[in-house]
Amino acid sequence: MADHPSVVPYLSYKDGAAAIAFLTKAFGLELVFKQEDEDGVLQLRSCGMAMA
Repeated sequence: MADHPSVVPYLSYKDGAAAIAFLTKAFGLELVFKQEDEDGVLQLRSCGMAMA
């Protein structure tokens, strides 16, 4: 059996920067990865929390 979940939730937000700010403040998540296009618009990001 795998040591990680076999189901990964995926959420989409209109304002990715605001979502990151909210998720890190409200739930203590940490920004793991962020990719922006040439105009500085967020295209891909990943936030997570360490599993005990």
